[in-house]
Amino acid sequence: MPADLIPPTFTCTVQPERQRVRVVLAGELDIETEPVVERQLDELREVGFVDLVLDLGGLSFADSTAVNLVLRWTRAAEAQGWHFEVAPGTGTAAELLSFTGVLEHLALDGPRRF
Repeated sequence: MPADLIPPTFTCTVQPERQRVRVVLAGELDIETEPVVERQLDELREVGFVDLVLDLGGLSFADSTAVNLVLRWTRAAEAQGWHFEVAPGTGTAAELLSFTGVLEHLALDGPRRF
């Protein structure tokens, strides 16, 4: 998706943390913004990162697109032998992942709050 078409309420920021990298999302994660996240995660894997954290704490909206994204990347990491964690935060994304039963199956970054 071209940068000028990304909703202004969505950001996807990369924060290197030595050997791991954190992808911090804020705003709304849905079918329109998911390709931005997917592309960023793909690029990080392509350059050799094997320890990724997807930080969902800043999301104000998340739907089944977010659940699908998290599950796909979790499965890929398990199948290919690299590390993928989710930092769900305490808001919308955490509630969605908890409600759907997905949260208990994820590698979490930070303390479990549910």
